[in-house]
Amino acid sequence: MKEAMNMEEQHKLTELELNSIAYHDGLDRGKLEGKLEGKLEGLAEILFTILELRELPIDAATEARIRACNNPDLLKRWAARATQASETASIFD
Repeated sequence: MKEAMNMEEQHKLTELELNSIAYHDGLDRGKLEGKLEGKLEGLAEILFTILELRELPIDAATEARIRACNNPDLLKRWAARATQASETASIFD
């Protein structure tokens, strides 16, 4: 009968696993996803700052729409529009 492995031994990555293509692909994919997420959060915060400085009000639905946006180009477009908009609704047309 095989001896039971303790939790630490069960979770150790072997050298083979650490050097595997799948491991590195997953790691690279995770890094890219993290960078995109950070970029999206930064762009959304820029947009919120512009709206606040220009005293353009946003409702909860608009805030949720901005936070849910996963397109950096669209967030940039909204931010650019916000610098010139006289009302919030015109930014998101």
